[in-house]
Amino acid sequence: MLPETYLATEGLTKVFPGVRALDNVSVSIRTGEITSLVGENGAGKSTLVKIICGVYGYDKGKIYIKGKEVKYKNSMEALLRYKIICVHQDSTLIPELSVVENFFLEVENKFYRKGLISYSAMKAELRKFLDDLNLNNIDVDLKAKYLKPHESKLIEFAKALYHDPNLLILDETTAPLSKHEVDLVFNRLRELKKSGKAIIFISHRIGEVLDVSDRVIVLREGRVAGVLEGNDIERDRVIKLMIGREVKFSDYFPPRATNIDPDKKILVVKNLRGNGINVSFDLRKGEILALAGLGGQGMSEVLRMIYGILPKEDGDIYLNGKKLDIRNPRDALRHGIIYISENRELEELFTNLTVKDNIAVPLLDRCCKRNIILRKKLNEVVRNVIQELAIKTPSLDSIIMQLSGGNRQKVIIGRYLFKEPKVFLFENPTAGIDIKTKMEIYRILRDLADRGIGVIVYLSELPEVVGLPDRVLVMHSGRIIKELVGSEITEENVLKAYFGAT
Repeated sequence: MLPETYLATEGLTKVFPGVRALDNVSVSIRTGEITSLVGENGAGKSTLVKIICGVYGYDKGKIYIKGKEVKYKNSMEALLRYKIICVHQDSTLIPELSVVENFFLEVENKFYRKGLISYSAMKAELRKFLDDLNLNNIDVDLKAKYLKPHESKLIEFAKALYHDPNLLILDETTAPLSKHEVDLVFNRLRELKKSGKAIIFISHRIGEVLDVSDRVIVLREGRVAGVLEGNDIERDRVIKLMIGREVKFSDYFPPRATNIDPDKKILVVKNLRGNGINVSFDLRKGEILALAGLGGQGMSEVLRMIYGILPKEDGDIYLNGKKLDIRNPRDALRHGIIYISENRELEELFTNLTVKDNIAVPLLDRCCKRNIILRKKLNEVVRNVIQELAIKTPSLDSIIMQLSGGNRQKVIIGRYLFKEPKVFLFENPTAGIDIKTKMEIYRILRDLADRGIGVIVYLSELPEVVGLPDRVLVMHSGRIIKELVGSEITEENVLKAYFGAT
Protein backbone atom coordinates (compact mmCIF):
# COMPACT_ATOMS: atom_id res chain seq x y z
CA MET A 1 0.00 0.00 0.00
CA LEU A 2 1.43 3.36 -1.08
CA PRO A 3 1.78 6.14 1.47
CA GLU A 4 -0.77 8.95 1.37
CA THR A 5 0.03 11.89 -0.91
CA TYR A 6 0.26 14.99 1.26
CA LEU A 7 0.98 17.55 -1.49
CA ALA A 8 0.76 17.34 -5.27
CA THR A 9 1.38 19.84 -8.04
CA GLU A 10 -0.29 19.73 -11.44
CA GLY A 11 1.21 21.52 -14.43
CA LEU A 12 3.05 24.17 -12.44
CA THR A 13 4.62 26.80 -14.70
CA LYS A 14 6.68 29.78 -13.58
CA VAL A 15 8.24 32.35 -15.91
CA PHE A 16 10.75 35.00 -14.89
CA PRO A 17 11.83 37.70 -17.37
CA GLY A 18 13.58 35.78 -20.14
CA VAL A 19 13.56 32.46 -18.27
CA ARG A 20 10.96 29.67 -18.02
CA ALA A 21 12.01 28.37 -14.61
CA LEU A 22 9.29 25.69 -14.40
CA ASP A 23 7.47 24.15 -17.34
CA ASN A 24 4.38 22.03 -16.63
CA VAL A 25 5.76 20.37 -13.48
CA SER A 26 3.60 17.71 -11.83
CA VAL A 27 4.97 15.98 -8.72
CA SER A 28 3.60 14.28 -5.62
CA ILE A 29 5.05 14.35 -2.11
CA ARG A 30 3.98 11.54 0.20
CA THR A 31 3.65 11.28 3.95
CA GLY A 32 6.14 9.02 5.72
CA GLU A 33 8.70 9.45 2.94
CA ILE A 34 11.82 11.44 2.24
CA THR A 35 11.59 12.68 -1.34
CA SER A 36 14.78 14.12 -2.79
CA LEU A 37 14.60 16.78 -5.45
CA VAL A 38 17.75 16.85 -7.60
CA GLY A 39 18.99 18.57 -10.73
CA GLU A 40 21.65 20.92 -12.00
CA ASN A 41 21.81 24.54 -10.89
CA GLY A 42 19.00 26.30 -12.74
CA ALA A 43 16.95 23.11 -13.17
CA GLY A 44 14.08 24.63 -11.15
CA LYS A 45 14.45 22.97 -7.74
CA SER A 46 14.50 26.12 -5.61
CA THR A 47 11.76 27.73 -7.71
CA LEU A 48 9.52 24.71 -7.17
CA VAL A 49 9.98 24.59 -3.41
CA LYS A 50 9.54 28.36 -3.10
CA ILE A 51 6.18 27.98 -4.84
CA ILE A 52 5.26 25.05 -2.61
CA CYS A 53 6.05 27.01 0.55
CA GLY A 54 4.41 30.24 -0.61
CA VAL A 55 7.41 32.47 -1.36
CA TYR A 56 6.62 32.64 -5.09
CA GLY A 57 3.35 32.65 -6.93
CA TYR A 58 2.96 30.70 -10.19
CA ASP A 59 1.67 31.48 -13.67
CA LYS A 60 -0.18 28.23 -14.39
CA GLY A 61 -1.04 25.00 -12.61
CA LYS A 62 -2.56 23.80 -9.38
CA ILE A 63 -1.45 22.73 -5.90
CA TYR A 64 -3.32 20.06 -3.94
CA ILE A 65 -3.01 19.17 -0.26
CA LYS A 66 -4.52 15.81 0.64
CA GLY A 67 -6.40 15.84 -2.66
CA LYS A 68 -7.96 19.30 -2.24
CA GLU A 69 -6.87 22.25 -4.37
CA VAL A 70 -5.42 25.04 -2.25
CA LYS A 71 -4.14 28.57 -2.80
CA TYR A 72 -2.12 30.51 -0.29
CA LYS A 73 -0.85 34.06 -0.55
CA ASN A 74 2.49 33.80 1.23
CA SER A 75 4.81 31.59 3.28
CA MET A 76 3.20 32.58 6.58
CA GLU A 77 -0.19 31.35 5.38
CA ALA A 78 1.43 28.12 4.10
CA LEU A 79 2.94 27.61 7.54
CA LEU A 80 -0.05 28.53 9.68
CA ARG A 81 -2.78 26.82 7.62
CA TYR A 82 -0.93 23.81 6.19
CA LYS A 83 2.25 23.56 8.33
CA ILE A 84 4.57 23.75 5.32
CA ILE A 85 8.00 25.16 6.15
CA CYS A 86 11.27 25.42 4.22
CA VAL A 87 14.87 25.83 5.31
CA HIS A 88 16.07 27.84 2.32
CA GLN A 89 19.47 27.66 0.65
CA ASP A 90 20.23 31.29 1.56
CA SER A 91 20.06 32.25 5.21
CA THR A 92 16.84 33.89 6.41
CA LEU A 93 18.21 34.91 9.80
CA ILE A 94 18.27 38.64 10.54
CA PRO A 95 21.94 39.51 11.16
CA GLU A 96 21.41 42.12 13.89
CA LEU A 97 19.07 39.96 15.96
CA SER A 98 20.30 37.35 18.41
CA VAL A 99 19.83 33.63 17.89
CA VAL A 100 16.96 33.52 20.36
CA GLU A 101 15.25 36.56 18.81
CA ASN A 102 15.52 35.02 15.33
CA PHE A 103 14.26 31.68 16.56
CA PHE A 104 11.01 33.01 18.02
CA LEU A 105 10.43 35.78 15.50
CA GLU A 106 6.68 36.17 14.85
CA VAL A 107 5.75 33.84 17.73
CA GLU A 108 6.93 36.10 20.56
CA ASN A 109 3.40 36.30 21.96
CA LYS A 110 4.00 32.90 23.58
CA PHE A 111 6.32 34.64 26.00
CA TYR A 112 4.28 37.67 27.06
CA ARG A 113 4.40 38.19 30.82
CA LYS A 114 2.37 41.15 32.13
CA GLY A 115 2.58 43.01 28.85
CA LEU A 116 6.29 42.37 28.32
CA ILE A 117 8.19 39.64 26.47
CA SER A 118 10.05 37.40 28.91
CA TYR A 119 13.50 37.07 27.37
CA SER A 120 14.56 34.60 30.05
CA ALA A 121 11.59 32.34 29.24
CA MET A 122 12.49 32.45 25.54
CA LYS A 123 16.10 31.51 26.26
CA ALA A 124 15.10 28.70 28.61
CA GLU A 125 12.75 27.16 26.04
CA LEU A 126 15.29 27.49 23.21
CA ARG A 127 18.11 25.95 25.23
CA LYS A 128 15.91 23.00 26.17
CA PHE A 129 14.85 22.50 22.54
CA LEU A 130 18.44 22.67 21.29
CA ASP A 131 19.58 20.29 24.04
CA ASP A 132 17.02 17.74 22.82
CA LEU A 133 18.59 18.04 19.35
CA ASN A 134 22.16 17.75 20.71
CA LEU A 135 22.85 21.33 19.59
CA ASN A 136 23.77 22.70 23.00
CA ASN A 137 27.07 24.29 21.94
CA ILE A 138 25.50 27.30 20.17
CA ASP A 139 25.42 30.61 22.06
CA VAL A 140 21.77 31.70 21.90
CA ASP A 141 22.65 35.29 22.90
CA LEU A 142 24.99 35.74 19.92
CA LYS A 143 23.90 37.97 17.07
CA ALA A 144 23.17 35.93 13.94
CA LYS A 145 25.85 37.79 11.96
CA TYR A 146 28.52 36.20 14.16
CA LEU A 147 27.35 32.63 13.58
CA LYS A 148 29.45 30.34 11.42
CA PRO A 149 27.63 29.07 8.29
CA HIS A 150 27.06 25.61 9.78
CA GLU A 151 25.71 27.09 13.04
CA SER A 152 23.35 29.37 11.15
CA LYS A 153 22.00 26.47 9.13
CA LEU A 154 21.52 24.26 12.20
CA ILE A 155 19.57 27.04 13.93
CA GLU A 156 17.31 27.39 10.88
CA PHE A 157 16.80 23.62 10.82
CA ALA A 158 15.94 23.59 14.52
CA LYS A 159 13.54 26.51 14.02
CA ALA A 160 11.73 24.57 11.29
CA LEU A 161 11.38 21.54 13.59
CA TYR A 162 10.04 23.75 16.38
CA HIS A 163 6.98 24.52 14.22
CA ASP A 164 6.21 20.78 13.92
CA PRO A 165 5.69 20.86 10.14
CA ASN A 166 3.54 18.45 8.15
CA LEU A 167 5.80 19.10 5.16
CA LEU A 168 9.44 19.97 5.84
CA ILE A 169 11.59 21.19 2.94
CA LEU A 170 15.39 21.31 3.20
CA ASP A 171 17.06 23.23 0.35
CA GLU A 172 20.83 22.61 0.49
CA THR A 173 20.64 22.60 4.29
CA THR A 174 23.50 20.11 4.65
CA ALA A 175 25.94 22.00 2.36
CA PRO A 176 27.90 23.71 5.19
CA LEU A 177 27.58 20.85 7.68
CA SER A 178 30.20 18.36 8.84
CA LYS A 179 29.63 14.61 8.50
CA HIS A 180 28.62 14.42 12.17
CA GLU A 181 26.11 17.24 11.74
CA VAL A 182 24.69 15.67 8.56
CA ASP A 183 24.17 12.43 10.49
CA LEU A 184 22.36 14.39 13.20
CA VAL A 185 20.03 15.95 10.61
CA PHE A 186 19.41 12.62 8.86
CA ASN A 187 18.57 10.87 12.13
CA ARG A 188 15.98 13.54 12.85
CA LEU A 189 14.55 13.25 9.31
CA ARG A 190 14.14 9.51 9.74
CA GLU A 191 12.27 10.10 13.01
CA LEU A 192 9.97 12.57 11.26
CA LYS A 193 9.39 10.05 8.47
CA LYS A 194 8.37 7.38 10.99
CA SER A 195 5.90 9.81 12.54
CA GLY A 196 4.19 10.30 9.16
CA LYS A 197 5.63 13.63 8.09
CA ALA A 198 6.35 14.48 4.45
CA ILE A 199 9.90 15.65 3.65
CA ILE A 200 11.52 17.21 0.58
CA PHE A 201 15.32 17.06 0.58
CA ILE A 202 17.56 18.96 -1.85
CA SER A 203 21.31 18.40 -2.04
CA HIS A 204 24.05 18.42 -4.66
CA ARG A 205 25.85 15.74 -2.67
CA ILE A 206 24.72 12.64 -4.50
CA GLY A 207 25.95 10.40 -1.69
CA GLU A 208 23.54 12.08 0.73
CA VAL A 209 20.66 11.68 -1.72
CA LEU A 210 21.41 7.96 -2.08
CA ASP A 211 21.69 7.58 1.69
CA VAL A 212 18.47 9.23 2.80
CA SER A 213 15.93 9.02 -0.05
CA ASP A 214 12.85 6.86 -0.43
CA ARG A 215 12.12 8.52 -3.76
CA VAL A 216 14.07 10.86 -6.07
CA ILE A 217 12.47 13.38 -8.42
CA VAL A 218 14.90 14.67 -11.06
CA LEU A 219 14.38 18.08 -12.68
CA ARG A 220 16.16 19.15 -15.85
CA GLU A 221 15.65 22.53 -17.53
CA GLY A 222 12.49 23.20 -15.54
CA ARG A 223 10.79 19.89 -16.30
CA VAL A 224 10.50 16.52 -14.57
CA ALA A 225 13.15 14.31 -16.17
CA GLY A 226 12.28 11.20 -14.17
CA VAL A 227 11.33 9.66 -10.83
CA LEU A 228 13.33 6.89 -9.14
CA GLU A 229 12.18 4.74 -6.22
CA GLY A 230 13.63 2.03 -4.03
CA ASN A 231 16.39 -0.02 -5.64
CA ASP A 232 16.28 2.17 -8.77
CA ILE A 233 17.89 5.00 -6.78
CA GLU A 234 21.43 4.48 -8.01
CA ARG A 235 24.20 7.03 -8.54
CA ASP A 236 24.71 6.67 -12.29
CA ARG A 237 20.96 6.65 -13.00
CA VAL A 238 20.47 9.85 -11.01
CA ILE A 239 23.36 11.55 -12.81
CA LYS A 240 22.14 10.44 -16.24
CA LEU A 241 18.68 11.89 -15.61
CA MET A 242 20.19 15.11 -14.28
CA ILE A 243 22.48 15.90 -17.20
CA GLY A 244 20.80 13.96 -19.99
CA ARG A 245 23.65 11.61 -20.74
CA GLU A 246 25.52 8.75 -19.10
CA VAL A 247 28.58 9.63 -17.04
CA LYS A 248 30.59 7.05 -15.13
CA PHE A 249 31.89 7.92 -11.68
CA SER A 250 35.44 7.29 -12.89
CA ASP A 251 34.99 10.17 -15.36
CA TYR A 252 34.06 12.77 -12.71
CA PHE A 253 37.64 13.75 -11.98
CA PRO A 254 40.50 14.60 -14.36
CA PRO A 255 43.51 12.26 -14.30
CA ARG A 256 46.07 12.84 -11.57
CA ALA A 257 49.41 14.41 -12.43
CA THR A 258 52.14 11.89 -13.17
CA ASN A 259 55.28 14.02 -13.34
CA ILE A 260 55.41 15.88 -10.04
CA ASP A 261 58.95 16.62 -8.88
CA PRO A 262 59.06 16.72 -5.04
CA ASP A 263 62.04 19.06 -5.22
CA LYS A 264 60.14 21.73 -7.19
CA LYS A 265 58.32 23.46 -4.37
CA ILE A 266 56.09 26.47 -4.97
CA LEU A 267 55.07 27.06 -1.35
CA VAL A 268 56.71 25.91 1.87
CA VAL A 269 55.05 26.30 5.26
CA LYS A 270 57.28 25.75 8.30
CA ASN A 271 56.02 25.44 11.88
CA LEU A 272 52.90 27.51 11.29
CA ARG A 273 51.29 28.01 14.71
CA GLY A 274 48.24 29.83 16.04
CA ASN A 275 44.47 29.36 16.35
CA GLY A 276 45.05 25.79 17.57
CA ILE A 277 47.20 24.98 14.50
CA ASN A 278 50.72 23.57 14.32
CA VAL A 279 51.66 22.43 10.81
CA SER A 280 54.52 22.16 8.34
CA PHE A 281 54.11 21.13 4.70
CA ASP A 282 55.01 22.03 1.12
CA LEU A 283 53.16 22.49 -2.16
CA ARG A 284 54.82 21.14 -5.29
CA LYS A 285 54.63 22.44 -8.83
CA GLY A 286 51.93 20.77 -10.91
CA GLU A 287 50.02 19.16 -8.05
CA ILE A 288 46.67 19.65 -6.39
CA LEU A 289 47.24 19.38 -2.64
CA ALA A 290 44.22 18.71 -0.42
CA LEU A 291 43.72 19.36 3.27
CA ALA A 292 41.10 17.01 4.68
CA GLY A 293 39.68 15.74 7.93
CA LEU A 294 36.57 15.65 10.05
CA GLY A 295 34.92 19.02 10.65
CA GLY A 296 36.69 21.41 12.99
CA GLN A 297 40.20 19.94 12.71
CA GLY A 298 41.83 23.15 11.46
CA MET A 299 41.85 22.89 7.66
CA SER A 300 40.10 26.21 7.12
CA GLU A 301 42.28 27.91 9.73
CA VAL A 302 45.46 26.86 7.91
CA LEU A 303 44.30 28.50 4.68
CA ARG A 304 43.18 31.65 6.46
CA MET A 305 46.46 31.97 8.33
CA ILE A 306 48.49 31.63 5.12
CA TYR A 307 46.31 34.33 3.57
CA GLY A 308 46.59 36.64 6.58
CA ILE A 309 42.93 36.62 7.62
CA LEU A 310 43.84 34.93 10.91
CA PRO A 311 46.97 35.97 12.81
CA LYS A 312 49.80 33.51 13.30
CA GLU A 313 51.83 33.17 16.47
CA ASP A 314 54.87 31.76 14.76
CA GLY A 315 56.08 30.08 11.58
CA ASP A 316 57.48 30.91 8.17
CA ILE A 317 55.97 30.90 4.68
CA TYR A 318 58.17 30.67 1.58
CA LEU A 319 57.02 31.29 -2.00
CA ASN A 320 59.40 30.00 -4.69
CA GLY A 321 62.20 30.03 -2.11
CA LYS A 322 61.54 33.60 -0.90
CA LYS A 323 60.43 34.16 2.69
CA LEU A 324 57.20 36.16 2.89
CA ASP A 325 55.95 38.56 5.53
CA ILE A 326 52.16 38.18 5.34
CA ARG A 327 50.29 40.20 7.93
CA ASN A 328 46.99 40.63 6.10
CA PRO A 329 45.23 39.60 2.86
CA ARG A 330 46.64 42.64 1.03
CA ASP A 331 50.16 41.30 1.62
CA ALA A 332 49.13 37.86 0.35
CA LEU A 333 47.53 39.30 -2.79
CA ARG A 334 50.61 41.37 -3.51
CA HIS A 335 52.65 38.14 -3.56
CA GLY A 336 50.13 36.40 -5.84
CA ILE A 337 48.44 34.24 -3.18
CA ILE A 338 44.67 34.04 -3.70
CA TYR A 339 42.17 32.70 -1.15
CA ILE A 340 38.60 31.79 -2.15
CA SER A 341 36.20 31.20 0.72
CA GLU A 342 33.47 28.59 0.84
CA ASN A 343 31.06 31.33 1.92
CA ARG A 344 30.80 32.96 -1.49
CA GLU A 345 27.85 35.25 -0.90
CA LEU A 346 29.17 36.81 2.32
CA GLU A 347 32.92 36.84 1.72
CA GLU A 348 33.57 36.84 -2.02
CA LEU A 349 30.76 38.45 -4.01
CA PHE A 350 29.25 41.91 -4.24
CA THR A 351 25.74 40.51 -4.37
CA ASN A 352 24.01 43.69 -5.53
CA LEU A 353 26.47 44.37 -8.37
CA THR A 354 26.72 43.00 -11.90
CA VAL A 355 28.77 40.14 -13.30
CA LYS A 356 31.10 42.69 -14.91
CA ASP A 357 31.58 44.60 -11.65
CA ASN A 358 32.34 41.42 -9.71
CA ILE A 359 34.96 40.30 -12.21
CA ALA A 360 36.46 43.76 -12.59
CA VAL A 361 37.15 44.54 -8.91
CA PRO A 362 40.80 43.36 -8.86
CA LEU A 363 41.39 44.24 -12.52
CA LEU A 364 40.62 47.95 -12.54
CA ASP A 365 44.31 48.87 -12.48
CA ARG A 366 44.66 47.18 -15.89
CA CYS A 367 41.73 49.08 -17.33
CA CYS A 368 42.52 52.62 -16.19
CA LYS A 369 44.37 55.53 -17.67
CA ARG A 370 45.10 58.54 -15.47
CA ASN A 371 42.59 57.16 -12.92
CA ILE A 372 39.83 56.98 -15.53
CA ILE A 373 38.26 53.59 -16.25
CA LEU A 374 38.50 52.63 -19.91
CA ARG A 375 35.11 50.97 -20.39
CA LYS A 376 36.01 49.37 -23.72
CA LYS A 377 39.16 47.81 -22.27
CA LEU A 378 37.28 46.69 -19.15
CA ASN A 379 34.55 45.00 -21.19
CA GLU A 380 37.20 43.23 -23.27
CA VAL A 381 38.97 41.83 -20.19
CA VAL A 382 35.67 40.71 -18.63
CA ARG A 383 34.58 38.99 -21.85
CA ASN A 384 37.91 37.14 -21.97
CA VAL A 385 37.32 35.83 -18.43
CA ILE A 386 33.77 34.76 -19.27
CA GLN A 387 34.94 32.99 -22.44
CA GLU A 388 37.93 31.26 -20.83
CA LEU A 389 35.88 29.76 -17.99
CA ALA A 390 32.64 29.26 -19.99
CA ILE A 391 30.64 31.37 -17.53
CA LYS A 392 26.95 31.25 -18.38
CA THR A 393 25.38 34.68 -17.96
CA PRO A 394 22.65 36.53 -19.88
CA SER A 395 24.92 39.58 -20.15
CA LEU A 396 27.86 41.39 -18.55
CA ASP A 397 25.35 43.61 -16.78
CA SER A 398 23.31 40.82 -15.17
CA ILE A 399 23.20 40.97 -11.37
CA ILE A 400 25.61 38.34 -10.03
CA MET A 401 22.93 36.65 -7.89
CA GLN A 402 20.99 35.78 -11.06
CA LEU A 403 23.74 33.28 -11.91
CA SER A 404 23.85 29.72 -10.62
CA GLY A 405 26.20 28.84 -7.78
CA GLY A 406 28.67 27.21 -10.15
CA ASN A 407 28.84 30.23 -12.43
CA ARG A 408 29.30 32.54 -9.44
CA GLN A 409 32.26 30.39 -8.41
CA LYS A 410 33.72 30.69 -11.92
CA VAL A 411 33.38 34.47 -11.68
CA ILE A 412 35.38 34.46 -8.44
CA ILE A 413 38.15 32.30 -9.92
CA GLY A 414 38.16 34.20 -13.20
CA ARG A 415 38.63 37.63 -11.62
CA TYR A 416 42.12 36.57 -10.51
CA LEU A 417 43.38 34.77 -13.62
CA PHE A 418 44.72 38.01 -15.12
CA LYS A 419 46.53 38.96 -11.88
CA GLU A 420 49.36 36.46 -12.47
CA PRO A 421 48.47 34.29 -9.44
CA LYS A 422 51.13 32.07 -7.91
CA VAL A 423 48.97 30.06 -5.48
CA PHE A 424 45.23 29.49 -5.10
CA LEU A 425 43.82 28.53 -1.69
CA PHE A 426 40.33 27.04 -2.09
CA GLU A 427 37.88 26.26 0.69
CA ASN A 428 35.29 23.68 -0.46
CA PRO A 429 35.17 25.16 -3.99
CA THR A 430 32.21 23.04 -5.15
CA ALA A 431 29.90 23.62 -2.15
CA GLY A 432 26.30 24.01 -3.34
CA ILE A 433 27.17 23.26 -6.98
CA ASP A 434 25.56 20.63 -9.22
CA ILE A 435 27.53 17.63 -10.44
CA LYS A 436 27.99 18.84 -14.02
CA THR A 437 29.43 22.18 -12.88
CA LYS A 438 31.50 20.41 -10.22
CA MET A 439 33.19 18.49 -13.01
CA GLU A 440 33.95 21.79 -14.74
CA ILE A 441 35.44 23.20 -11.51
CA TYR A 442 37.59 20.07 -11.07
CA ARG A 443 39.01 20.60 -14.55
CA ILE A 444 39.65 24.27 -13.88
CA LEU A 445 41.66 23.33 -10.77
CA ARG A 446 43.60 20.74 -12.74
CA ASP A 447 44.29 23.28 -15.50
CA LEU A 448 45.61 25.76 -12.91
CA ALA A 449 47.99 23.11 -11.55
CA ASP A 450 49.09 22.13 -15.07
CA ARG A 451 49.92 25.78 -15.76
CA GLY A 452 52.28 25.81 -12.79
CA ILE A 453 49.94 27.67 -10.43
CA GLY A 454 49.88 26.23 -6.92
CA VAL A 455 46.56 24.73 -5.80
CA ILE A 456 45.77 23.96 -2.16
CA VAL A 457 42.19 22.95 -1.51
CA TYR A 458 40.30 22.12 1.66
CA LEU A 459 37.80 19.38 0.79
CA SER A 460 35.07 18.04 3.05
CA GLU A 461 33.26 15.65 0.66
CA LEU A 462 34.86 12.20 0.75
CA PRO A 463 34.42 11.43 -3.00
CA GLU A 464 36.30 14.65 -3.81
CA VAL A 465 39.07 13.87 -1.32
CA VAL A 466 39.53 10.47 -2.94
CA GLY A 467 39.13 11.52 -6.58
CA LEU A 468 40.58 15.00 -7.11
CA PRO A 469 43.97 15.66 -5.42
CA ASP A 470 47.43 14.31 -6.14
CA ARG A 471 48.30 14.42 -2.45
CA VAL A 472 46.18 14.56 0.71
CA LEU A 473 47.19 15.85 4.13
CA VAL A 474 44.77 14.57 6.74
CA MET A 475 44.42 16.81 9.80
CA HIS A 476 43.32 16.11 13.35
CA SER A 477 43.26 18.61 16.24
CA GLY A 478 45.16 21.20 14.25
CA ARG A 479 47.99 18.88 13.16
CA ILE A 480 48.79 16.86 10.05
CA ILE A 481 48.62 13.22 11.04
CA LYS A 482 48.77 11.46 7.67
CA GLU A 483 50.02 12.07 4.13
CA LEU A 484 48.53 10.06 1.27
CA VAL A 485 49.90 10.21 -2.28
CA GLY A 486 48.51 8.97 -5.60
CA SER A 487 47.23 5.40 -5.38
CA GLU A 488 47.34 5.56 -1.56
CA ILE A 489 44.35 7.95 -1.67
CA THR A 490 41.55 5.45 -1.20
CA GLU A 491 38.31 5.78 0.73
CA GLU A 492 39.50 3.18 3.24
CA ASN A 493 42.82 4.91 3.89
CA VAL A 494 41.25 8.35 4.15
CA LEU A 495 38.60 7.20 6.62
CA LYS A 496 41.18 5.34 8.72
CA ALA A 497 43.22 8.54 8.92
CA TYR A 498 40.13 10.60 9.81
CA PHE A 499 39.53 8.44 12.85
CA GLY A 500 43.15 8.22 13.95
CA ALA A 501 44.11 4.79 12.62
CA THR A 502 47.34 5.99 11.01
